[in-house]
Amino acid sequence: MYLHHIQFGVVPAKFDIWAAHAHNNLSVMARMQGLVLMRILRDRDDPNRFFSIRLWRSKEDSDRALATPEVHLVTKTNPELGLSEGFPTVYKEYRLLDIVFGREGVEGYRSAEGFTNHIEVHVPPQKQSLWHPYRRNCASVWARQPGLLSYEVAADLNDPDLFLVMRTFRDHESSLRGPEGEPNEEIKLSVKPATDLNLYEGARGSVYAACDLFDAVYGPDGTDALRQFMANLQPV
Repeated sequence: MYLHHIQFGVVPAKFDIWAAHAHNNLSVMARMQGLVLMRILRDRDDPNRFFSIRLWRSKEDSDRALATPEVHLVTKTNPELGLSEGFPTVYKEYRLLDIVFGREGVEGYRSAEGFTNHIEVHVPPQKQSLWHPYRRNCASVWARQPGLLSYEVAADLNDPDLFLVMRTFRDHESSLRGPEGEPNEEIKLSVKPATDLNLYEGARGSVYAACDLFDAVYGPDGTDALRQFMANLQPV
């Protein structure tokens, strides 16, 4: 699956207008064939910074949707009204490697308040053969933790050593059961190989953002696509 990731800002004085625009945008995108899941995250430490995260079946589906009159109409509002004026917009492309869902299953985003650990991780090439089984095991352990909605890992299409890890919880309080709070023994054991095997030796520092889930929608057959993706995953 193809993940289109956009970092952008919102002019504080225009937030209310932008919020209405954003909800409309998601409503339109939810009707686009090939969309799996779209989320907007808001950075807790920099509340004017947002991430638009669009998961598609393929890049071709994304390109086709962006070229439709419906999407053109709804997306032109932002530049016309200067809702992000003065803020940089950063586009990134990823390939989804893994995703697991918590006890609520793939439907969890429909009712959650939502809190996401958004982490850009650099893994040196010589460590990746060990890192991939490690991150897969971590996902399996996290899927059993109370309050987890999803845990996903994606590979940057333009930097083979850069990965995006996102852990999304029902709310911020639920996230404190993991490394950000008091880790239980399962979590401690799952992350131990990172130290034992020096998986991040020589790596650039990770870039972490604590984000609130502003809004989320599934595509027309998004939940089925997610179930099929997980069913097709193979050991690494």
